[in-house]
Amino acid sequence: MTRVDADKVIITTGTFLRGEIHIGMEAKPAGRIGESPQSALSISLEKAEFKLGRLRTGTPPRLFTKTIDISKLTPHHGEDIPSPFSYINDKVSLADQQVPCYKTETTEATHKIVSDNLHQTIHIKESAQGPRYCPSLESKVIKFPSKQSHTVWLEPEGNMRDTIVLFMLKHLHIRPRFSADVS
Repeated sequence: MTRVDADKVIITTGTFLRGEIHIGMEAKPAGRIGESPQSALSISLEKAEFKLGRLRTGTPPRLFTKTIDISKLTPHHGEDIPSPFSYINDKVSLADQQVPCYKTETTEATHKIVSDNLHQTIHIKESAQGPRYCPSLESKVIKFPSKQSHTVWLEPEGNMRDTIVLFMLKHLHIRPRFSADVS
């Protein structure tokens, strides 16, 4: 066993450590969809009197690709020659299999639906601290009430999946009934 002495230690465990999922006003222990949270390390750290905290990840919703009329969206293609994320690689192995992302905008009608349903989302009332990867639509509607639209990015989860991630429309717990213009 190696001993490391330090004044402060930060353990970055990802989202699984005592993971929690919020759907509407319900919060329950969970990992990724269909997976369990990992709680044993949290329990051990608490017993050792470590201070634990929680940051918001704000995972955005997914839609089945076939439910979206992408002809009404603006496609955004990747780099002609994509750059690898790591200096270990000199090229991207699936560069010839890139799929486009799509861009659209919300409308004032979208904002009204969000405003009328804020009472149905725990994320406006949650106590978690820290930054989010991408602020939720509810947050943007509240913080920027005079803004008439917000950008929504639709990003395929990969070239082998039939789901698209809606970045910016996070946590909206109403049945989406909108066309590709998100109105």
